[in-house]
Amino acid sequence: MSHIASLSHLVNGGGLGAHDLTEAVFKSMNCAALSLSSFDTEIDHEQSFHTPCHFYTHDMLTNCFFKDSFSVFNLNTQSIRAKIDDIRIYLQRFAEQHVRFNALCFQETWLDHEDDTSFIAIDGYQLIHRGKTASAHGGIAIYVLSDHVINASVSTPNNYNWEGLFLKINISTVKQLIIGSVYRPPNNLTEDLTTFFSTFSDIIQQLTTGNSNCDMIIAGDFNIDLLKHNNVVRASEFLDTILSLGLYPSTSCPTRFSQNTATLIDNILLSFSLHLNTHAGV
Repeated sequence: MSHIASLSHLVNGGGLGAHDLTEAVFKSMNCAALSLSSFDTEIDHEQSFHTPCHFYTHDMLTNCFFKDSFSVFNLNTQSIRAKIDDIRIYLQRFAEQHVRFNALCFQETWLDHEDDTSFIAIDGYQLIHRGKTASAHGGIAIYVLSDHVINASVSTPNNYNWEGLFLKINISTVKQLIIGSVYRPPNNLTEDLTTFFSTFSDIIQQLTTGNSNCDMIIAGDFNIDLLKHNNVVRASEFLDTILSLGLYPSTSCPTRFSQNTATLIDNILLSFSLHLNTHAGV
């Protein structure tokens, strides 16, 4: 193992819609768990997005965690006010098996800037929240374990057509990590997508300038289906944008299902410098 704590698991919950979270988590939740053995290992960029995905039950997923790992959980809450009790129950089930996520990334909180966030507090975590700006169903939040030091936070301007919140935290005495939560509303107009690709690139480049030793995890609901990257131009352009920024999508399996469709519009993007073994779990 590396001399610093290895970044072990990312869990991508996708969007649960109106389903009860405690039922969905244990029966039909879409997840991605990644085992990253080192912050310093080279990877095959071409192979990363095509790594086979596997689906895991909750209990199987908890068995994948190991000591001194760094873990991130991502979820589109579709109203955190309505889901917070179920989220606490879900996290408690992990805690009973001695698993705690280092960071929680949420999209579609549906909260405004001025809303009281004390009612969505989670014991043991510090909350950084950004109210909705790009959509009435926007709003993003990142929870970080209380024993991590947050050094800086950056958020997108209010006039952007997407929402982003990015934190720089200490994960060891010699290593920092940038964690982001992103929400892009489901608008597929060419002009809006072009603006998103451009402004997203600008933000990521600003974050990485002068931070060459700082790896990055960007979790979010991008509303661009990467399962179609081979036959839909905009999906291909998004994948090209991600790769050009030194990031790759950790999930290559669907994160949302309906009766007739399966899509990959939620993802967790990682720095190229992170070595991974990818697993997706249900």
